[in-house]
Amino acid sequence: MKKDRTNLLFAMIGIGILTGILLPRWIWTNPGIRMELLNTNSLRSYITLEVDSRYLFFHILGKRVCAMLLLFFGTYTAAGFWVFAAFFLSMGISFGILLSLSVWQMGYFGIFFMLCALIPQWALYGIAGYRMTCFMEKRRMRTIICKENIVATYYRKTMLEFTIILAVTLTGCFTEAYMNPWILKNILNFYF
Repeated sequence: MKKDRTNLLFAMIGIGILTGILLPRWIWTNPGIRMELLNTNSLRSYITLEVDSRYLFFHILGKRVCAMLLLFFGTYTAAGFWVFAAFFLSMGISFGILLSLSVWQMGYFGIFFMLCALIPQWALYGIAGYRMTCFMEKRRMRTIICKENIVATYYRKTMLEFTIILAVTLTGCFTEAYMNPWILKNILNFYF
């Protein structure tokens, strides 16, 4: 059963990415539309922009930790799996839309640009999400098997798992705030 649920979550990401890639074409039928964030002037100004990494770190930290906490406590609800499925679908749609618009704006270089923009931190967020889905499955099986009998070590394991997920998320926030702007500036210097 666990393998089926994991495959369904991967399918939700894939469906989201495919929907996100096709969605801009369905919404904006005029090929002359350009995404303001990815236009040439904005990208050139980003190269010279000084990024306040500390402010960016705390801004990202608030958003990512809030999402991880909601997902973590969502594992304690009866609809925990569907919360995860909706979250993975929305992340896939977001990635697909950004990928589609970056290719639309920058050509095939847009694929490379999007991968460089997301790989460092989203690899870590993916690890945190995978650990959280494993935790959700373990918790679900424990609830089915144990009913009311909770072993005392369960709380320590839960706190340890929560701490690991939080540490990986914090590392992802750090790479997104401090490493990602540097990577993007170097990629854009290469592009222009």
